[in-house]
Amino acid sequence: MKDKKVTIEQLAKMVERGFAGTDEHFNKIEKKVDERFNKVDERFNKVDDDISWIHGSLDVLRHEISEIRNELGKVVYRHELEALQARVATLEKKLGVRK
Repeated sequence: MKDKKVTIEQLAKMVERGFAGTDEHFNKIEKKVDERFNKVDERFNKVDDDISWIHGSLDVLRHEISEIRNELGKVVYRHELEALQARVATLEKKLGVRK
């Protein structure tokens, strides 16, 4: 291969051609990155909305569970009622009220 002398102007033109598409390439990359970040932001916003909804729903459930627990203190369970009925039946038999 022959040694070829390159002038500064030729070198400048080579460098210019090398960088000619760089701006356009970086603009495309920047656009794609912006689109991806926008999608990520949308997903985070949805997660925030979902968490707010879940938190509100959990507050409602906690309140309802608390009310149910309060009402359960007033309930007689079937096994308790049946045991009491058996005891009353035994007493009635001993008193002669029931045969």
